[in-house]
Amino acid sequence: MFVAIAVFLAFVLTATAHSAPLAGFWDDAKPALVDISQWLQRLIPAAPDSRTLGVPSFGGQVTIGGLWTTSNDPALEIDRAAGDKRNLYWRATTYDAFTLTGWTTTAPQTEDRPAGEDLLAGTLDAIPASAVRAPSTFRVIPQSSLFHVVFSPTDPLSVDRDTTLHLSGADGYVQSIEVGRGAYTLQASIPTVADVPGGVTQNRLRAAGTSYPPGITARYLAVPKGAMGPAATQLFNDILATVKAGPTQTPFDIAQAIVTKLRSPQFRYETNVLRVCDKYTSTVECFAAEKQGFCEHYATTMAILLRQAGVPARLVEGFLPGDLDPATGKEEIRTGGAHAWVEVYFPGYGWQMFDPTGPGVSRTDTLPAGKVVPMASATPAPTFNRSSDDPADDINLRSRRPGAAGAGSTGGGSNLPGLIIVSVVLLGSVLLLAFLAWRRGPRSATSADAVYTSVTGIARRFGFGPRPTQTAFEYAAALGDVLPNVRPELQTVATAKVEVAYGRRELGEDRIHALRESYRRLRVGLLRLAFRRGDRRRMR
Repeated sequence: MFVAIAVFLAFVLTATAHSAPLAGFWDDAKPALVDISQWLQRLIPAAPDSRTLGVPSFGGQVTIGGLWTTSNDPALEIDRAAGDKRNLYWRATTYDAFTLTGWTTTAPQTEDRPAGEDLLAGTLDAIPASAVRAPSTFRVIPQSSLFHVVFSPTDPLSVDRDTTLHLSGADGYVQSIEVGRGAYTLQASIPTVADVPGGVTQNRLRAAGTSYPPGITARYLAVPKGAMGPAATQLFNDILATVKAGPTQTPFDIAQAIVTKLRSPQFRYETNVLRVCDKYTSTVECFAAEKQGFCEHYATTMAILLRQAGVPARLVEGFLPGDLDPATGKEEIRTGGAHAWVEVYFPGYGWQMFDPTGPGVSRTDTLPAGKVVPMASATPAPTFNRSSDDPADDINLRSRRPGAAGAGSTGGGSNLPGLIIVSVVLLGSVLLLAFLAWRRGPRSATSADAVYTSVTGIARRFGFGPRPTQTAFEYAAALGDVLPNVRPELQTVATAKVEVAYGRRELGEDRIHALRESYRRLRVGLLRLAFRRGDRRRMR
């Protein structure tokens, strides 16, 4: 710990000193530190009241804290076609699994893509053949070394550099696309918003129906237990009542009703809601009850309400449209534009974005109504009484592409393979030494009194020590009720203690060997007491 702190302070000093000899190294280390923190969050999630990063890193998971903090530093420069005036949201990451206080990716996998190759080929995010899209080219120039994911409006087609897909499940849905530092040229497929066959209009999305692919229902309809409390359920019922009072009750109508409700004056946009959600088990329940929060609260609530109605939805994070000069095609995006929104799946059209965040934040354009078209099925309305216990399809659906490559690493795709290998080797070494020490056990002369004293000392550290009036047999029986797996070993130690201390007997070699083996197993078994704090009353 001392060495780590000393090295850290040395880096800080050299980065701030006049000569700054290691400033370049410090800049290179920042992305690595973010990668490590993202990897650690898979093991130890961030606290619910944690602060968001001033510069968003768009990792494999997100914890919805109580404070939304960003800076006004430059984030991206994008070269677009001159005259292009579209308001484009820049998607960085998508999430499919709600964790009550955040989002993550189910069964994360990776797959490499060479430069120029179709990014969505073989994945379940392949664009429907019936969808009319407009291919567009963008030159993206990240302004921060922390950004190592591709930013794309809607669906990316290809990048002029080697990339790594981060997927939900083997050959599944794209969570993010990792790219190295520096600028890249992106080709993206943007839905055509027009009243033409395959174009996107309100009435065409209404008529899309509910014939969802199995992979969609497997990943994007799950509502975890505890997500919907009384307040969220009441909000859900109020929205459905509004939808049922209208002329149509399609997934598009439900999505529009949720957007209208959440943008109403009943809900207030607040970037600081620290401690507000402490008494709630779910972000959705908190937002429905307290009616205040920032974009992640709005988007999470909309996604879960849609899933509750049987409509596939996912959380998306990226950037809002930036400052665009249509004459030159230059768009500047700052870190203050970091944002979260929702994507809803419509058969035949793919993912369509909705932004429910309150007034002054959302930058979406209104879809044209278009001509009324026949519904895709006779009963396109979703089920309004979806249970959170619905069975899901196989979460590891394989690609329909013949000979598709197997899944890559299940980790978060860190840029530090060497560091990870060293960490694994060190951890393995520690575990090996611990195992050898356990196997070695006590080699010196073993006495019944010493073993009993050691066992009670270990148990006492976890709050399970013996009472002053308790005999060895009584204590062994009480502790055995808490740890039934080591009850025989406790009885062996207690019996030896009583025979030697009170019976004045000498233990033979066989008894000494049995005592030593019991002690070896107890040293590991007693560690379970750290997770049995609630059983202390049984020892009283």
